[in-house]
Amino acid sequence: MTDATHKDIKDRIEAGESAKTARETAPLSTRITDKAVEAKDGLTRFAMDHPVATIAGGLFGFGVSQALVSACRTTLTLPKMPTSFQSSTSFIQTFRTPTRFFSLTF
Repeated sequence: MTDATHKDIKDRIEAGESAKTARETAPLSTRITDKAVEAKDGLTRFAMDHPVATIAGGLFGFGVSQALVSACRTTLTLPKMPTSFQSSTSFIQTFRTPTRFFSLTF
């Protein structure tokens, strides 16, 4: 190894160590900001390199979210809102009782 190559490697190691020290002593907000910028750059680079995979992933995520919403819609049913005062008291009692579908009517 020549002296120039050795000096170049030594300079890069020192620069890396000083950058690491600067990152560790930086405030938390700066470190979080730097990591967010790196993540954005990485995602942008991936989207530029793989546009079809990005679109396919978005469509897949949208499909999964729609499937979850439709599954929850069929399983979660709430009682209808009452139309009179008499039925509103029984409606309130439905949610105060320990069992789910038990209702007291006055």
